[in-house]
Amino acid sequence: MTTLPQEGGNRSSSSATTALQATLRTLSKYGIIVAFFVLCAVLAVVEENFLTANNLLNVLRQTSINGILAIGMTFVILTRGIDLSVGSVVALAGVVSATFATMDTRMQLVPETMPLVAIMLGIMAGMLTGAINGFLVSRFAVPAFVVTLGMLSAARGGTLLWTGGLPVPNLDPSYRWIGDGVIQVGNVWMLMAVLFVVLGYVGIRWLNAAERRSNGALGASASGTRKLTALAVSAVVSAALAFGLAQALPAIGIGQTHLVFTESATGEEAGAFAVDVTDDELDFFAEQEGGPRRRVSVDWAAEGQPPAPEAIVTAVLERIEVVDPETVMLDFDGLLVPLTAVEGLESSLDLRLGQVGLPVPAILFVLIFLAAWVVLTRTRYGRYVYAVGGNEKSAKTSGINTKLIILSVYVISGALAAVGGMVLAARTGSALTQAGVAYELDAIAAVVIGGTSLAGGVGTVVGTFFGALIIGVMTNGLQLLGVDAYYQQVIKGIIIVIAVMLDPSRRQRE
Repeated sequence: MTTLPQEGGNRSSSSATTALQATLRTLSKYGIIVAFFVLCAVLAVVEENFLTANNLLNVLRQTSINGILAIGMTFVILTRGIDLSVGSVVALAGVVSATFATMDTRMQLVPETMPLVAIMLGIMAGMLTGAINGFLVSRFAVPAFVVTLGMLSAARGGTLLWTGGLPVPNLDPSYRWIGDGVIQVGNVWMLMAVLFVVLGYVGIRWLNAAERRSNGALGASASGTRKLTALAVSAVVSAALAFGLAQALPAIGIGQTHLVFTESATGEEAGAFAVDVTDDELDFFAEQEGGPRRRVSVDWAAEGQPPAPEAIVTAVLERIEVVDPETVMLDFDGLLVPLTAVEGLESSLDLRLGQVGLPVPAILFVLIFLAAWVVLTRTRYGRYVYAVGGNEKSAKTSGINTKLIILSVYVISGALAAVGGMVLAARTGSALTQAGVAYELDAIAAVVIGGTSLAGGVGTVVGTFFGALIIGVMTNGLQLLGVDAYYQQVIKGIIIVIAVMLDPSRRQRE
Protein backbone atom coordinates (compact mmCIF):
# COMPACT_ATOMS: atom_id res chain seq x y z
CA MET A 1 0.00 0.00 0.00
CA THR A 2 2.93 2.30 0.43
CA THR A 3 4.36 1.66 -3.03
CA LEU A 4 2.24 4.14 -4.99
CA PRO A 5 2.99 7.18 -2.81
CA GLN A 6 6.66 6.30 -2.96
CA GLU A 7 6.57 6.10 -6.75
CA GLY A 8 4.77 9.42 -6.90
CA GLY A 9 7.35 10.88 -4.53
CA ASN A 10 10.17 9.48 -6.63
CA ARG A 11 8.66 10.95 -9.79
CA SER A 12 8.29 14.30 -8.05
CA SER A 13 11.85 14.14 -6.79
CA SER A 14 13.10 13.13 -10.24
CA SER A 15 11.24 16.05 -11.87
CA ALA A 16 12.69 18.47 -9.34
CA THR A 17 16.18 17.11 -9.97
CA THR A 18 15.72 17.40 -13.73
CA ALA A 19 14.48 20.98 -13.38
CA LEU A 20 17.44 21.82 -11.14
CA GLN A 21 19.88 20.30 -13.62
CA ALA A 22 18.29 22.26 -16.46
CA THR A 23 18.58 25.46 -14.43
CA LEU A 24 22.22 24.76 -13.65
CA ARG A 25 22.95 24.09 -17.34
CA THR A 26 21.29 27.38 -18.26
CA LEU A 27 23.28 29.25 -15.62
CA SER A 28 26.47 27.54 -16.81
CA LYS A 29 25.74 28.70 -20.36
CA TYR A 30 24.54 32.23 -19.63
CA GLY A 31 26.01 32.76 -16.16
CA ILE A 32 28.66 35.22 -17.37
CA ILE A 33 26.00 37.44 -18.95
CA VAL A 34 23.85 37.30 -15.81
CA ALA A 35 26.90 38.10 -13.67
CA PHE A 36 27.68 41.14 -15.81
CA PHE A 37 24.23 42.63 -15.48
CA VAL A 38 24.07 41.84 -11.75
CA LEU A 39 27.40 43.62 -11.28
CA CYS A 40 26.11 46.64 -13.21
CA ALA A 41 22.91 46.69 -11.15
CA VAL A 42 24.84 46.58 -7.87
CA LEU A 43 27.18 49.39 -8.93
CA ALA A 44 24.23 51.47 -10.12
CA VAL A 45 22.70 51.21 -6.66
CA VAL A 46 25.83 51.93 -4.62
CA GLU A 47 27.35 54.58 -6.92
CA GLU A 48 25.05 57.16 -8.50
CA ASN A 49 27.59 58.24 -11.13
CA PHE A 50 28.04 54.75 -12.57
CA LEU A 51 25.13 54.88 -15.03
CA THR A 52 25.93 58.31 -16.43
CA ALA A 53 26.51 58.34 -20.17
CA ASN A 54 30.02 59.76 -19.87
CA ASN A 55 31.09 57.08 -17.39
CA LEU A 56 29.66 54.19 -19.44
CA LEU A 57 31.37 55.46 -22.58
CA ASN A 58 34.59 55.80 -20.61
CA VAL A 59 34.26 52.16 -19.49
CA LEU A 60 33.84 51.07 -23.10
CA ARG A 61 36.90 53.04 -24.17
CA GLN A 62 39.03 51.63 -21.35
CA THR A 63 37.82 48.06 -21.87
CA SER A 64 38.34 48.00 -25.62
CA ILE A 65 42.10 47.41 -25.62
CA ASN A 66 41.97 44.55 -23.15
CA GLY A 67 38.94 43.16 -24.97
CA ILE A 68 40.76 43.12 -28.31
CA LEU A 69 43.74 41.36 -26.75
CA ALA A 70 41.46 38.88 -24.98
CA ILE A 71 39.74 37.88 -28.22
CA GLY A 72 43.09 36.95 -29.73
CA MET A 73 44.00 35.13 -26.52
CA THR A 74 40.76 33.13 -26.80
CA PHE A 75 41.89 31.57 -30.08
CA VAL A 76 45.18 30.51 -28.48
CA ILE A 77 43.69 29.10 -25.26
CA LEU A 78 41.07 27.17 -27.22
CA THR A 79 43.95 25.19 -28.73
CA ARG A 80 45.34 24.51 -25.24
CA GLY A 81 48.03 27.18 -25.63
CA ILE A 82 48.91 30.44 -23.94
CA ASP A 83 50.39 33.72 -25.19
CA LEU A 84 52.34 35.65 -22.57
CA SER A 85 53.90 37.99 -25.14
CA VAL A 86 50.86 40.11 -26.04
CA GLY A 87 51.78 42.91 -23.64
CA SER A 88 55.21 43.31 -25.20
CA VAL A 89 53.74 43.04 -28.70
CA VAL A 90 51.42 45.92 -27.77
CA ALA A 91 54.49 48.08 -27.18
CA LEU A 92 56.46 46.81 -30.20
CA ALA A 93 53.64 47.21 -32.72
CA GLY A 94 52.77 50.58 -31.19
CA VAL A 95 56.23 52.07 -31.70
CA VAL A 96 56.69 50.50 -35.15
CA SER A 97 53.38 51.89 -36.34
CA ALA A 98 53.82 55.26 -34.63
CA THR A 99 57.24 55.76 -36.24
CA PHE A 100 55.50 56.02 -39.61
CA ALA A 101 52.55 58.04 -38.28
CA THR A 102 54.28 61.11 -36.85
CA MET A 103 53.71 64.53 -38.34
CA ASP A 104 57.35 64.66 -39.45
CA THR A 105 57.05 61.39 -41.34
CA ARG A 106 53.82 62.53 -42.95
CA MET A 107 55.45 65.71 -44.25
CA GLN A 108 58.43 63.85 -45.67
CA LEU A 109 56.52 60.99 -47.31
CA VAL A 110 53.04 60.61 -48.86
CA PRO A 111 50.66 62.68 -46.68
CA GLU A 112 47.39 60.99 -47.56
CA THR A 113 48.43 57.39 -47.12
CA MET A 114 50.98 57.36 -44.30
CA PRO A 115 48.51 56.72 -41.42
CA LEU A 116 47.09 53.72 -43.31
CA VAL A 117 50.59 52.45 -44.13
CA ALA A 118 51.56 52.88 -40.48
CA ILE A 119 48.59 50.79 -39.36
CA MET A 120 49.43 48.04 -41.85
CA LEU A 121 53.07 47.97 -40.72
CA GLY A 122 51.98 47.73 -37.08
CA ILE A 123 49.72 44.77 -37.82
CA MET A 124 52.50 43.09 -39.81
CA ALA A 125 54.85 43.47 -36.83
CA GLY A 126 52.30 41.79 -34.57
CA MET A 127 51.66 39.00 -37.06
CA LEU A 128 55.41 38.38 -37.38
CA THR A 129 55.85 37.90 -33.63
CA GLY A 130 52.79 35.65 -33.58
CA ALA A 131 54.14 33.60 -36.48
CA ILE A 132 57.44 33.05 -34.66
CA ASN A 133 55.56 31.91 -31.55
CA GLY A 134 53.29 29.61 -33.54
CA PHE A 135 56.14 28.13 -35.59
CA LEU A 136 58.19 27.22 -32.51
CA VAL A 137 55.18 25.77 -30.70
CA SER A 138 53.82 23.76 -33.63
CA ARG A 139 57.02 22.69 -35.41
CA PHE A 140 59.34 21.94 -32.48
CA ALA A 141 56.69 21.14 -29.84
CA VAL A 142 58.20 23.66 -27.41
CA PRO A 143 55.71 24.46 -24.61
CA ALA A 144 53.75 27.60 -25.42
CA PHE A 145 54.48 28.98 -21.97
CA VAL A 146 58.23 28.89 -22.62
CA VAL A 147 58.07 30.23 -26.19
CA THR A 148 55.79 33.17 -25.42
CA LEU A 149 57.67 33.96 -22.22
CA GLY A 150 60.80 34.28 -24.34
CA MET A 151 58.95 36.45 -26.86
CA LEU A 152 57.74 38.64 -23.99
CA SER A 153 61.35 39.54 -23.28
CA ALA A 154 62.50 39.63 -26.91
CA ALA A 155 59.67 41.89 -28.10
CA ARG A 156 60.23 44.29 -25.21
CA GLY A 157 63.93 44.40 -26.07
CA GLY A 158 63.07 44.98 -29.73
CA THR A 159 60.88 47.90 -28.70
CA LEU A 160 63.75 49.52 -26.82
CA LEU A 161 66.17 48.91 -29.71
CA TRP A 162 63.73 50.39 -32.24
CA THR A 163 63.30 53.66 -30.36
CA GLY A 164 66.49 53.83 -28.30
CA GLY A 165 64.31 53.76 -25.20
CA LEU A 166 62.54 57.00 -26.18
CA PRO A 167 58.81 57.50 -26.83
CA VAL A 168 57.47 58.30 -30.29
CA PRO A 169 55.46 61.53 -29.94
CA ASN A 170 53.67 64.01 -32.25
CA LEU A 171 51.36 61.51 -33.92
CA ASP A 172 49.29 62.49 -36.92
CA PRO A 173 45.72 63.57 -35.98
CA SER A 174 44.16 61.19 -38.51
CA TYR A 175 46.12 58.32 -36.92
CA ARG A 176 45.08 59.39 -33.42
CA TRP A 177 41.44 59.11 -34.48
CA ILE A 178 41.53 55.33 -33.98
CA GLY A 179 42.31 55.92 -30.31
CA ASP A 180 40.49 59.07 -29.26
CA GLY A 181 37.94 59.57 -32.02
CA VAL A 182 34.18 59.33 -31.60
CA ILE A 183 31.36 58.60 -34.02
CA GLN A 184 28.11 60.39 -33.35
CA VAL A 185 25.14 58.03 -33.37
CA GLY A 186 21.51 58.87 -32.63
CA ASN A 187 20.99 57.18 -29.28
CA VAL A 188 17.31 56.37 -29.84
CA TRP A 189 18.18 54.70 -33.13
CA MET A 190 21.12 52.92 -31.52
CA LEU A 191 18.87 51.60 -28.76
CA MET A 192 16.37 50.46 -31.37
CA ALA A 193 19.14 48.62 -33.28
CA VAL A 194 20.30 46.81 -30.14
CA LEU A 195 16.74 45.80 -29.26
CA PHE A 196 16.17 44.58 -32.83
CA VAL A 197 19.27 42.37 -32.72
CA VAL A 198 18.34 40.88 -29.35
CA LEU A 199 14.64 40.35 -30.12
CA GLY A 200 15.35 39.04 -33.61
CA TYR A 201 17.92 36.54 -32.31
CA VAL A 202 15.62 35.33 -29.52
CA GLY A 203 12.67 35.12 -31.92
CA ILE A 204 14.50 33.02 -34.49
CA ARG A 205 15.92 30.74 -31.81
CA TRP A 206 12.40 30.23 -30.43
CA LEU A 207 11.04 29.43 -33.89
CA ASN A 208 13.79 26.88 -34.49
CA ALA A 209 13.15 25.25 -31.13
CA ALA A 210 9.40 25.08 -31.87
CA GLU A 211 10.15 23.48 -35.24
CA ARG A 212 12.28 20.81 -33.59
CA ARG A 213 9.59 20.10 -31.00
CA SER A 214 6.96 19.73 -33.71
CA ASN A 215 8.92 17.54 -36.12
CA GLY A 216 11.44 15.93 -33.82
CA ALA A 217 14.16 16.62 -36.34
CA LEU A 218 17.61 17.27 -34.95
CA GLY A 219 18.92 20.59 -36.21
CA ALA A 220 15.66 21.52 -37.94
CA SER A 221 15.02 25.22 -38.43
CA ALA A 222 12.01 27.38 -39.24
CA SER A 223 11.24 28.40 -42.81
CA GLY A 224 12.65 31.58 -44.31
CA THR A 225 9.20 33.18 -44.41
CA ARG A 226 8.66 32.63 -40.70
CA LYS A 227 12.10 34.02 -39.92
CA LEU A 228 11.43 37.16 -41.99
CA THR A 229 8.12 37.58 -40.19
CA ALA A 230 9.90 37.30 -36.84
CA LEU A 231 12.41 39.94 -37.92
CA ALA A 232 9.63 42.28 -39.06
CA VAL A 233 7.81 41.90 -35.75
CA SER A 234 11.09 42.48 -33.91
CA ALA A 235 11.66 45.71 -35.85
CA VAL A 236 8.22 47.06 -34.95
CA VAL A 237 8.52 46.08 -31.28
CA SER A 238 12.05 47.52 -31.09
CA ALA A 239 10.91 50.87 -32.47
CA ALA A 240 7.98 51.01 -30.03
CA LEU A 241 10.19 50.12 -27.07
CA ALA A 242 12.98 52.52 -28.03
CA PHE A 243 10.75 55.57 -28.39
CA GLY A 244 8.68 54.51 -25.39
CA LEU A 245 11.80 54.37 -23.23
CA ALA A 246 12.89 57.70 -24.68
CA GLN A 247 9.74 59.31 -23.36
CA ALA A 248 9.80 57.50 -20.03
CA LEU A 249 13.50 57.83 -19.23
CA PRO A 250 14.84 61.19 -20.45
CA ALA A 251 17.19 61.34 -17.46
CA ILE A 252 19.41 58.59 -18.84
CA GLY A 253 20.13 60.58 -21.96
CA ILE A 254 17.54 59.26 -24.42
CA GLY A 255 16.74 62.48 -26.21
CA GLN A 256 18.02 65.97 -25.58
CA THR A 257 16.68 69.09 -24.01
CA HIS A 258 16.47 71.86 -26.57
CA LEU A 259 16.46 75.53 -25.73
CA VAL A 260 14.43 77.06 -28.56
CA PHE A 261 14.48 80.68 -29.71
CA THR A 262 11.12 82.41 -29.51
CA GLU A 263 9.85 85.31 -31.61
CA SER A 264 12.17 87.74 -29.83
CA ALA A 265 15.03 86.20 -31.81
CA THR A 266 14.24 86.75 -35.48
CA GLY A 267 15.87 86.25 -38.85
CA GLU A 268 19.20 84.40 -38.87
CA GLU A 269 19.09 84.23 -35.10
CA ALA A 270 16.08 81.88 -35.06
CA GLY A 271 16.90 78.25 -34.40
CA ALA A 272 17.71 75.84 -31.60
CA PHE A 273 20.63 74.25 -29.85
CA ALA A 274 20.87 71.04 -27.87
CA VAL A 275 21.81 70.38 -24.27
CA ASP A 276 22.48 66.85 -23.04
CA VAL A 277 20.25 66.36 -20.00
CA THR A 278 22.69 63.87 -18.47
CA ASP A 279 25.48 66.43 -18.17
CA ASP A 280 25.72 68.82 -15.25
CA GLU A 281 26.75 71.79 -17.33
CA LEU A 282 26.12 73.47 -20.66
CA ASP A 283 29.13 74.19 -22.87
CA PHE A 284 29.13 76.68 -25.69
CA PHE A 285 31.46 79.25 -27.20
CA ALA A 286 31.19 82.98 -26.66
CA GLU A 287 32.95 85.43 -28.96
CA GLN A 288 33.66 89.03 -28.04
CA GLU A 289 33.76 91.63 -30.76
CA GLY A 290 37.36 91.84 -31.89
CA GLY A 291 38.37 89.11 -29.44
CA PRO A 292 38.86 85.33 -29.39
CA ARG A 293 36.18 82.73 -28.81
CA ARG A 294 36.03 81.32 -25.29
CA ARG A 295 34.33 78.22 -23.98
CA VAL A 296 31.67 79.00 -21.40
CA SER A 297 30.20 76.46 -18.98
CA VAL A 298 26.91 77.03 -17.23
CA ASP A 299 26.04 74.98 -14.16
CA TRP A 300 22.52 74.62 -12.91
CA ALA A 301 21.41 73.83 -9.38
CA ALA A 302 18.84 71.05 -9.97
CA GLU A 303 20.59 67.99 -11.37
CA GLY A 304 19.13 66.85 -14.65
CA GLN A 305 17.23 70.10 -15.22
CA PRO A 306 18.01 72.45 -18.13
CA PRO A 307 19.37 75.90 -17.28
CA ALA A 308 16.99 78.82 -17.32
CA PRO A 309 17.70 81.44 -20.03
CA GLU A 310 18.51 84.08 -17.46
CA ALA A 311 21.06 81.72 -15.90
CA ILE A 312 22.87 81.55 -19.25
CA VAL A 313 23.01 85.33 -19.54
CA THR A 314 24.22 85.75 -15.96
CA ALA A 315 26.89 83.07 -16.32
CA VAL A 316 28.22 84.52 -19.57
CA LEU A 317 28.45 88.01 -18.09
CA GLU A 318 30.32 86.61 -15.09
CA ARG A 319 32.83 84.71 -17.21
CA ILE A 320 33.48 87.17 -20.01
CA GLU A 321 34.94 90.57 -19.30
CA VAL A 322 32.76 92.84 -21.38
CA VAL A 323 30.86 96.00 -20.59
CA ASP A 324 28.20 95.85 -23.27
CA PRO A 325 26.37 92.46 -23.59
CA GLU A 326 25.34 93.36 -27.14
CA THR A 327 28.98 92.94 -28.26
CA VAL A 328 29.00 89.27 -27.19
CA MET A 329 28.05 86.67 -29.78
CA LEU A 330 27.21 83.11 -28.74
CA ASP A 331 28.14 80.30 -31.11
CA PHE A 332 25.68 77.40 -30.85
CA ASP A 333 27.13 74.80 -33.21
CA GLY A 334 27.78 77.37 -35.89
CA LEU A 335 24.71 79.51 -35.17
CA LEU A 336 25.89 82.96 -34.03
CA VAL A 337 23.38 84.67 -31.72
CA PRO A 338 23.75 87.93 -29.75
CA LEU A 339 23.83 87.39 -26.01
CA THR A 340 20.82 89.66 -25.60
CA ALA A 341 18.72 87.33 -27.78
CA VAL A 342 19.17 84.49 -25.32
CA GLU A 343 16.59 86.16 -23.12
CA GLY A 344 14.01 84.99 -25.62
CA LEU A 345 14.57 81.28 -25.03
CA GLU A 346 12.18 78.65 -23.84
CA SER A 347 12.98 75.01 -23.18
CA SER A 348 11.35 71.94 -24.68
CA LEU A 349 12.13 68.23 -24.95
CA ASP A 350 13.01 66.74 -28.33
CA LEU A 351 13.02 62.93 -28.25
CA ARG A 352 14.07 62.42 -31.85
CA LEU A 353 17.47 64.02 -32.14
CA GLY A 354 19.39 62.60 -29.18
CA GLN A 355 22.94 61.56 -30.03
CA VAL A 356 25.78 59.83 -28.30
CA GLY A 357 29.43 59.83 -29.29
CA LEU A 358 30.61 56.22 -29.50
CA PRO A 359 34.39 55.84 -28.98
CA VAL A 360 36.16 54.44 -32.03
CA PRO A 361 38.14 51.90 -29.90
CA ALA A 362 34.84 50.51 -28.58
CA ILE A 363 33.50 50.18 -32.12
CA LEU A 364 36.67 48.34 -33.16
CA PHE A 365 36.27 46.02 -30.17
CA VAL A 366 32.69 45.17 -31.12
CA LEU A 367 33.54 44.65 -34.81
CA ILE A 368 36.47 42.36 -33.94
CA PHE A 369 34.25 40.45 -31.53
CA LEU A 370 31.58 39.92 -34.22
CA ALA A 371 34.19 38.78 -36.74
CA ALA A 372 35.70 36.35 -34.22
CA TRP A 373 32.25 35.02 -33.30
CA VAL A 374 31.47 34.32 -36.96
CA VAL A 375 34.84 32.63 -37.50
CA LEU A 376 34.57 30.37 -34.44
CA THR A 377 30.91 29.43 -34.78
CA ARG A 378 30.13 29.56 -38.49
CA THR A 379 33.27 28.40 -40.31
CA ARG A 380 35.18 25.16 -40.77
CA TYR A 381 38.28 26.86 -39.42
CA GLY A 382 36.47 27.55 -36.15
CA ARG A 383 35.50 23.89 -35.83
CA TYR A 384 39.13 22.92 -36.43
CA VAL A 385 40.28 25.25 -33.64
CA TYR A 386 37.93 23.55 -31.17
CA ALA A 387 38.93 20.11 -32.45
CA VAL A 388 42.65 20.77 -31.99
CA GLY A 389 42.06 22.05 -28.48
CA GLY A 390 39.78 19.15 -27.58
CA ASN A 391 42.08 16.38 -28.75
CA GLU A 392 45.01 17.22 -30.99
CA LYS A 393 45.83 13.60 -31.84
CA SER A 394 42.26 12.82 -32.88
CA ALA A 395 42.12 16.01 -34.91
CA LYS A 396 45.32 15.06 -36.72
CA THR A 397 43.95 11.58 -37.38
CA SER A 398 40.85 13.19 -38.88
CA GLY A 399 42.98 14.94 -41.48
CA ILE A 400 43.23 18.37 -39.85
CA ASN A 401 46.53 20.15 -40.34
CA THR A 402 47.01 20.75 -36.62
CA LYS A 403 50.37 22.49 -37.01
CA LEU A 404 48.85 25.06 -39.37
CA ILE A 405 45.93 25.67 -37.02
CA ILE A 406 48.26 26.20 -34.05
CA LEU A 407 50.45 28.53 -36.10
CA SER A 408 47.42 30.54 -37.24
CA VAL A 409 45.98 31.17 -33.78
CA TYR A 410 49.24 32.74 -32.61
CA VAL A 411 49.28 34.91 -35.74
CA ILE A 412 45.74 36.06 -34.91
CA SER A 413 46.76 36.79 -31.33
CA GLY A 414 49.77 38.80 -32.49
CA ALA A 415 47.73 40.77 -35.01
CA LEU A 416 45.07 41.70 -32.44
CA ALA A 417 47.76 42.61 -29.92
CA ALA A 418 49.15 44.96 -32.58
CA VAL A 419 45.71 46.52 -33.04
CA GLY A 420 45.49 47.05 -29.29
CA GLY A 421 48.96 48.60 -29.26
CA MET A 422 48.10 51.06 -32.03
CA VAL A 423 44.84 52.03 -30.34
CA LEU A 424 46.76 52.65 -27.11
CA ALA A 425 49.40 54.76 -28.86
CA ALA A 426 46.76 56.75 -30.72
CA ARG A 427 44.78 57.28 -27.54
CA THR A 428 47.72 58.59 -25.50
CA GLY A 429 49.17 60.62 -28.37
CA SER A 430 52.58 58.91 -28.28
CA ALA A 431 53.94 55.37 -28.39
CA LEU A 432 55.70 54.47 -25.15
CA THR A 433 58.30 51.73 -24.75
CA GLN A 434 56.80 50.71 -21.39
CA ALA A 435 53.29 50.35 -22.82
CA GLY A 436 51.48 47.06 -22.38
CA VAL A 437 53.22 45.92 -19.20
CA ALA A 438 51.16 43.09 -17.60
CA TYR A 439 48.43 43.45 -20.25
CA GLU A 440 48.68 39.72 -20.91
CA LEU A 441 47.41 39.06 -17.37
CA ASP A 442 44.23 41.06 -17.88
CA ALA A 443 43.69 39.41 -21.27
CA ILE A 444 44.02 35.92 -19.77
CA ALA A 445 41.77 36.96 -16.89
CA ALA A 446 39.04 38.08 -19.31
CA VAL A 447 39.23 34.76 -21.18
CA VAL A 448 39.13 32.67 -18.00
CA ILE A 449 36.35 34.70 -16.39
CA GLY A 450 34.44 34.31 -19.66
CA GLY A 451 34.43 30.52 -19.21
CA THR A 452 37.09 29.39 -21.66
CA SER A 453 38.91 26.37 -20.27
CA LEU A 454 42.68 26.50 -19.95
CA ALA A 455 42.60 22.80 -20.91
CA GLY A 456 41.47 23.82 -24.41
CA GLY A 457 38.52 22.97 -26.62
CA VAL A 458 35.87 24.64 -24.42
CA GLY A 459 34.86 28.27 -24.47
CA THR A 460 33.21 31.01 -26.48
CA VAL A 461 34.21 34.43 -27.68
CA VAL A 462 30.91 35.71 -26.27
CA GLY A 463 32.12 34.72 -22.83
CA THR A 464 35.40 36.53 -23.44
CA PHE A 465 33.49 39.64 -24.54
CA PHE A 466 31.54 39.75 -21.29
CA GLY A 467 34.60 38.71 -19.29
CA ALA A 468 36.44 41.80 -20.56
CA LEU A 469 33.40 43.96 -19.77
CA ILE A 470 33.23 42.54 -16.25
CA ILE A 471 36.87 43.42 -15.62
CA GLY A 472 36.34 46.92 -17.04
CA VAL A 473 33.14 47.55 -15.08
CA MET A 474 34.64 46.12 -11.89
CA THR A 475 37.73 48.33 -12.19
CA ASN A 476 35.63 51.39 -12.92
CA GLY A 477 33.26 50.67 -10.04
CA LEU A 478 36.09 50.19 -7.56
CA GLN A 479 37.63 53.48 -8.70
CA LEU A 480 34.32 55.31 -8.29
CA LEU A 481 33.97 53.83 -4.81
CA GLY A 482 37.45 55.05 -3.90
CA VAL A 483 38.95 51.58 -3.36
CA ASP A 484 42.74 51.65 -3.20
CA ALA A 485 44.51 50.38 -6.36
CA TYR A 486 46.36 47.73 -4.34
CA TYR A 487 43.10 46.25 -3.11
CA GLN A 488 41.79 46.29 -6.67
CA GLN A 489 44.60 43.93 -7.70
CA VAL A 490 43.78 41.61 -4.82
CA ILE A 491 40.08 41.53 -5.72
CA LYS A 492 40.89 40.85 -9.38
CA GLY A 493 43.17 37.96 -8.42
CA ILE A 494 40.50 36.41 -6.22
CA ILE A 495 37.94 36.60 -9.02
CA ILE A 496 40.32 34.88 -11.46
CA VAL A 497 40.94 32.00 -9.03
CA ILE A 498 37.22 31.59 -8.40
CA ALA A 499 36.55 31.56 -12.16
CA VAL A 500 39.08 28.74 -12.66
CA MET A 501 37.60 26.78 -9.73
CA LEU A 502 34.15 27.04 -11.35
CA ASP A 503 35.45 25.81 -14.71
CA PRO A 504 33.03 22.97 -15.66
CA SER A 505 35.65 21.07 -17.67
CA ARG A 506 37.94 21.05 -14.64
CA ARG A 507 35.24 19.49 -12.47
CA GLN A 508 34.55 16.85 -15.14
CA ARG A 509 38.22 15.81 -15.21
CA GLU A 510 38.15 15.36 -11.46
